[in-house]
Amino acid sequence: DRFPKGKDEKMYEWKNDRHLREKEIYFGTTEDGKDFFVKIKDLTHFFLNGASGAGKSQWIYSFLNGVIHNLDQFEKVILIDFKKGISLDRYGNLGSDKIIVVTSIQQMWKVVEDLERTNQTRMEDVVNKQREAIQKVIELKNQGITDEKILQEAKEAIIDKIEDKAILFLTDEFAEIPKKQPKKDLDKDGYLRHQQMMVNLESLAATARSQNIKMFIITQKGTIKESGVEFQDNLQSKLLMKVKSTMAMTSCLGDTESIKELGVNPKNFTYGRFILHLD
Repeated sequence: DRFPKGKDEKMYEWKNDRHLREKEIYFGTTEDGKDFFVKIKDLTHFFLNGASGAGKSQWIYSFLNGVIHNLDQFEKVILIDFKKGISLDRYGNLGSDKIIVVTSIQQMWKVVEDLERTNQTRMEDVVNKQREAIQKVIELKNQGITDEKILQEAKEAIIDKIEDKAILFLTDEFAEIPKKQPKKDLDKDGYLRHQQMMVNLESLAATARSQNIKMFIITQKGTIKESGVEFQDNLQSKLLMKVKSTMAMTSCLGDTESIKELGVNPKNFTYGRFILHLD
């Protein structure tokens, strides 16, 4: 069995399920009964918001089943689980070195540091390839080639060589992270590393999407801005489950107009129902 067992065993008996597809991940079923999938290459940063009991855990399990089924499409799958409310650590038992389960703040400091380093390396690779492509175009022009189609194809042939696999960074209940910050007067080094991690998270949210690094930030809170990290606006795609306040709705989706157009009220959503906004 490729999937870990546990108290929610039924959720892992999906080997031959219609919800498993190659290079796509099942997100849910639409109101008219159609299964909805997103291609892995089209995944962006996500902000998932829902109150306790809204169905977040089940959605995460379903999503990760699709990820595990397509593990060959990922360079790394990083799962942050301090609260252990949904036991993400069970995925560390699958025997794959691609899956990194983080259960301590010390681990997270290192993992985020490494991820930001990967992000910077990938950005540098893109810049170098772009320079190489420009140089190739100059060489062709010096040879008397002026056909724009040929020049563009030569440029794209170099840039398209960049084929970095996806990296998934998923953290359950982001609001728990600031609580793990050491007190400055008791652990100055830990305090500084924690502050740097927050800076790195903001950098990743702002720039990592184009480097094929996908951040999935999950919370019960209406907003994560109160956590001292101003990257919520860079989490382009939104998934809103049942919430308890209008503030939570507007914080996730930006306004209530789109919700009004749908004619639904997320405060009254049943278990597992959600609004999905893809960017």
